[in-house]
Order: sequence, then structure tokens, then C-alpha cells
Amino acid sequence: MTSIKCERVICLVDISPSERAIYLELLQYLAATDFVYKRGKSAKGDRNDQIQQVVSKFGDAKPALFLRASHFTFLGAQDTEELCDMIVARRCDQVQAAVDEYELHLKQTIWLSKQNPGCKRFENFEARVMAGKLGDSQVGQHLQKSLAKAVKNYRMDHWKQFYRKPGTDVTKMKIPLPEYPQGKNNTHGVYHIDRMEFELRTWTTKLNNDIDEIINQKRALRFFQNILSLQRITNFVCAHCGASGLKPADVKVMGQCGHLLGLECCEVNDCPVSNCTAYNRDYQKLNGSSLVQSSSQWCSEHGSKIDAIIKQIQWIIDVKDEKALIFAQWTQSTDKLEEALVAAKIPFSDLRREKTSSTILQHFQNGTPTSVGGKVAKVLIMNIGDANAAGR
Repeated sequence: MTSIKCERVICLVDISPSERAIYLELLQYLAATDFVYKRGKSAKGDRNDQIQQVVSKFGDAKPALFLRASHFTFLGAQDTEELCDMIVARRCDQVQAAVDEYELHLKQTIWLSKQNPGCKRFENFEARVMAGKLGDSQVGQHLQKSLAKAVKNYRMDHWKQFYRKPGTDVTKMKIPLPEYPQGKNNTHGVYHIDRMEFELRTWTTKLNNDIDEIINQKRALRFFQNILSLQRITNFVCAHCGASGLKPADVKVMGQCGHLLGLECCEVNDCPVSNCTAYNRDYQKLNGSSLVQSSSQWCSEHGSKIDAIIKQIQWIIDVKDEKALIFAQWTQSTDKLEEALVAAKIPFSDLRREKTSSTILQHFQNGTPTSVGGKVAKVLIMNIGDANAAGR
């Protein structure tokens, strides 16, 4: 066996503001679930997409956080300032998408409520919204206006947007709609109420779920915006008491609800902001001084950490004229690294291909090309825990 002299290289990476903000956002989201993720139909947005890429229906979500830390996935920006704005715009779009879906469901539910007055479940929902008892004052104010507008704009023929006439041939419809609700309900084991009331109860429940989704999206946006503000400006206002002129060392960002508070206003775990029901544990209260402006003002589409790896590899190859071994654990981050190597035009070999692993290792050790006319690889990627990486 040919011996290889190895020298471990350690480098500290100052990640960009956008990377830091989105990592902390995902960290708070997962920490609140004790890093156990259960996929649900209501999970939406790129934050959930990041998790679902590596976590099955349910399970340990730590790999998602590791991948979030190892590389970046937001593309198309020329610098970190533009990238931050792109992410904020995406978060705003996610909030608006959740609101749009809620308002469409609200229109249908209002129509159902007019046909079936006296439904306690809907009356409780309506009272909750109008009282602003939704857990977030900003969301509550907006949804109060939406409810009042939906009631005002009610029309008797709105049902045509959501139901088809009895006897309509579904195969001739571009978008199949459920049949107009009439008579006794005979689905889901509920037979003691009319179909109209069953529909009203169902859609009222969906509206409550919609509100939870809007609050989650709004808090994610608020958290991200406040994290970014700590990296862009120097004076802040407490969301509770209104104290102004606060410095980063004088504030904390609440991970659960995203509010920025002065130190005296965040001593308790219940958020003190009016009508906010968030409970922020001590580890979810992020010190403003630890979130100040990063010196890293650029990252490629691969992210600051992979950029740093590529820079280090280029130094090893060009300056020291030596070979480089890269030990990786996750397929997703390894694939991202290979994309960056290709972009930098650095020849490499991947030992993950079991059928040709011995040949690949031999060519790397001997400094010969792996194929006729191929380039000599000075970088070898090895999977942690693979027998090939142990020298098989």
C-alpha cells in the first residue's frame, strides 16, 4: 500500500449576513421541535423544503441543519446585500400566498355561513378574529379587515366558484368541483347534520389552520428581517416598550416570534408584546451583539463555506503543489462541493463509486489520469464511514 502524508487544514469562515440569518431561522424552527420533524400537509415554504430533502416522513432533523450550515441554496444574487433582499422578498411572498389561500377559503366559508346561520363553530371563529385573539397583533389586524371585507362583499352566487350544480358531468369540467351541498351528510361517519353544516364546520376548521400558517410565516419573516437589521443598522426600537436608540448589545431577537426587544423587556419567557402568545425559551433569545455585521460581503451560489474550501484547495494545489483529501458525510453537501469544483475547473475524483473505487484510488496515488485523455485529479473526495475511506 502506498503511504500518503496527510496534513489537516482548519480554516475559520466568516459567513455572509444572509447565510447567518437563514441558518439561525432554521435553527430556531427545529430547536422548538427538539429536532424531531414530522412532515405535514400544511408544511410550506423553502424552510420546510430544506428539511424534507433529507428527512423522511418523520425523524431526526439535525441533518437538515447541518446541510443548511454547509452550503447555501439561494441563487441569482450578485452580492450579499442583494441576496438578503431576495430572501426577504421570498418570505413576503410566502406570507402573501398564505393570506391569499386564507381569503379564498374565507369567501367560501362566509357563503356557507349565510346559508346555515347559527353554526357555533363559525360563530366562535368569527368572534375570535374580531377580538384579535389570534396570537399575533399584526396578523390579527390584517385578518380582521379581511373578515369584514369578505362579509361586505358576500354574493348569493359565490357558490358557483366552489361547487358544481347537481347532476353536472364532472368529466366535462376543466377543474372538477364538489357537488353543491344539499340534504343530509353521509360522509366521514357524520350523519346527524345537513351537508351544508358539515361543509361549514369543515371549512371553519381549515380557516383556523390557515391562520396558524399565516402566523408562522409572518413570524419567520419578522425574525429574518430583525436578524438582518442587526447586520445593517446600529440603532433599534424595542417592540414592547418603544424605547429607541438601543444598540445591538442592548437588544435580543426572540426566536419563536421574531420580535426585537430591549434587555429589560425579555426577562420573562412569555413575549410581552401586545397580543403575542409566543413563548420564548432562554436559548431562543438571541443576543444582538452576537448578530452584528459580518465582514463577508460576497458569497457565490455555493455559499461562503464551500467558497472557502475551494480557495483552500486551490492554495494546496497551486502554492504547495500537493494533493488534497476531502472527507464528506452527506450526499447533498458532497454534490454541492463537486459543483463548485467543476465551476473552479479543479479536476477531482469521487471515491463513492464502489465498483471503481480501487481504480480511482490507484490513479490518485500514482498521479495518473483515470481515463484516456483525462486530467490528473489532485483532489479526492471520500465519504466518512465508507470502507473505501478507510483504505480498503
